[in-house]
Amino acid sequence: MSQKPGVSLLHGCWIALGLLGTPAWLLTADPVTTYNAVLLASYLELQGSGALPARDLRAFLMWSELVRGAARFPGWALLLRAAAGLTAGRLPGGGDPRWALLAAALLTFSLAAFPRFYLAIASLVPGAEVIRAVTLVYAGTHLTLRILARLVAARSS
Repeated sequence: MSQKPGVSLLHGCWIALGLLGTPAWLLTADPVTTYNAVLLASYLELQGSGALPARDLRAFLMWSELVRGAARFPGWALLLRAAAGLTAGRLPGGGDPRWALLAAALLTFSLAAFPRFYLAIASLVPGAEVIRAVTLVYAGTHLTLRILARLVAARSS
């Protein structure tokens, strides 16, 4: 099984930058920003020229979807384990991701559940107004709750 030369070169650059003390978030942010710039460039150009109509129809999270027994309710077990992960001590030998995960959960929940908050963010972030099924952003809340819940298991192992 052979690797493509570009893949091993990129991996080598990643390791070299990590050894030089480059922060991990910067290593991730630059490729993501570049990818988004390339992906959204033509859309932003068309939108800036006024050629695209405004998208006014959006689907937001309904509060009735979050009650116990509803389809999007995460479950008491996950909520309790996530709370335990949030209150657990720091993991040895690393940073503390708990507060960043809590912020991510609150952000994704707020974007999905509060239309005014989403519209305020969409006015600041280029391309965010394209999202029509804002309800799906709520999946990020589930993901961060699961990661917080796994911190309990990481502490015990």
